[in-house]
Amino acid sequence: MENQPTSLFRQDWYVDQDGYEIIEWPEPYRGSGPYVPMKYFMGRGGPFRDFPVFSDSHPIHRDFADVDDEDGAIAFCNKYGLLELVRPPDMPMGWKPSGDHAVNLSRSRRGIIGGLETSPVELFWEHHDRVRRAIDCLDGGLKIEAISIFNKAKVSVVAQIDYEQVRPRQNWHLVPQDLISAIWLLVEQEIADGKEWRRCKNCQDWFLPPTARAEYCKNPCKQAWHRKQRKGLDNGDK
Repeated sequence: MENQPTSLFRQDWYVDQDGYEIIEWPEPYRGSGPYVPMKYFMGRGGPFRDFPVFSDSHPIHRDFADVDDEDGAIAFCNKYGLLELVRPPDMPMGWKPSGDHAVNLSRSRRGIIGGLETSPVELFWEHHDRVRRAIDCLDGGLKIEAISIFNKAKVSVVAQIDYEQVRPRQNWHLVPQDLISAIWLLVEQEIADGKEWRRCKNCQDWFLPPTARAEYCKNPCKQAWHRKQRKGLDNGDK
């Protein structure tokens, strides 16, 4: 596993390696308008992998803010997992979609049904709207406005002592209880620490520049960009 930097916050989050899909679940009808079934992200039931959320190689809050459609939402979930796990109301505990699924029953977290993770699509976009507004404020130099948005967010964390370390004084850290809480803490770190995430000039991925003049996330991207420039110049000469 990738080493996590020393930080007050720690979290290993889980991702279904078989990916996620959107299902419709019939909610109890309460209203006079047209009936619209609720949509949920659901894991396919594959084996889980975990990754350290608070790592400079995972700009999750930035990638989350960049999502702009349903395909992008699925891609985000496939890369980082679900924001929070919520079981659809009236869904039987043993229910799972038809078809063959490799079910992992080793985890018992709220929102996992028969080994499958679920989370409302509508909730995804509600969180997304708030995080995107905070990121837009940061990029626009509106730090006070970004702080105001963060302070209204619901962040759920618990304190844990690092009992595996043998030393006179044990370390402790705060563990977010879901991915959306971790995303808000990443926003907070950008606000408080003044981190300046930047898009790579070549691949457009977010990265933390080691220097003020850095334009590429890694050296191969720098080389690839210069190859593109040389190729463009050669074609122009012809």
